[in-house]
Amino acid sequence: MIVVAGAAHLDRLGQTTAPSVLEKSNPGSFYNTLGGAALNVASSLAALGQDVTLVSCVGDDASGHEVIDGVARRDVTPNIAPLPQHQTATYTAIVDNKGDLVIALADMACYHHFDPQTAAQSIAKLSPSDWLLIDANLPAPAIATIIPMASCKIAAMTVSSAKANRLIPVLDKVDIVFTNISEAKALMDLGGAATTDDIVTGLRKCGVSNAVITNGADSVIVSNDDLLHEVAIQPQTVTDVTGAGDGMVAGCLYDLMRGKPLNEAVKTGIRVAQEILKVSGPYVPDLKSKLAISKDK
Repeated sequence: MIVVAGAAHLDRLGQTTAPSVLEKSNPGSFYNTLGGAALNVASSLAALGQDVTLVSCVGDDASGHEVIDGVARRDVTPNIAPLPQHQTATYTAIVDNKGDLVIALADMACYHHFDPQTAAQSIAKLSPSDWLLIDANLPAPAIATIIPMASCKIAAMTVSSAKANRLIPVLDKVDIVFTNISEAKALMDLGGAATTDDIVTGLRKCGVSNAVITNGADSVIVSNDDLLHEVAIQPQTVTDVTGAGDGMVAGCLYDLMRGKPLNEAVKTGIRVAQEILKVSGPYVPDLKSKLAISKDK
């Protein structure tokens, strides 16, 4: 079992039909879907057959009720608190005709009002062999309150360079950190010239013995105790990059929950991310069968 605590909101995704031109009107299409790092990870884990509870908050509005109902339809147990007087968070992204992000706008004020006690009942059900995943969309005080509640394995996602430092007070209590190069540099307060070795050394000094560090389509860096590995990624056609990193986290946790070593789990994370890159949006409902097909090829 796993409890995932963090962002659950609406994604508004637009894609241009031709190469994007800044400061001009671009032809394209728009659609809405459920989103948020925690929700995306929880959805993929559920699609892979795991028992998942999602802890979050939404506004007490139509969008919030849409999120709660949609989470339940994905076979994820929702522990999502509607907050009166607040509106549900949104993430609006524009990608170009190749699927690469052009610009995004994150309206996440709702999460500043998250009550960490919302998570208490769900976390109390976790055994030492279960997992808790925290994403850094939650405010630092909430993260610092939730982590000590758990007597299980703990994972954390940095989510963005601006929010990564919210995890600093709890890094020594986390079993594994999921991040990317730019977010890791922000987390460690390192300059742009910092190397992978600098990042890993910094994480280890903070008590993080296990980390998965992505860098777009480049190899994934895996820090596992005192060892450092690179896991290659095969090139592929991209429809939309939205949620691919969350897919990596879900696939990796899926294998870790089944007792697989981290190096093997990262390979499953890559495969989940690649399935998500093939579609528009961050969710593949038939993920388990897709992975079986992918594995056989």
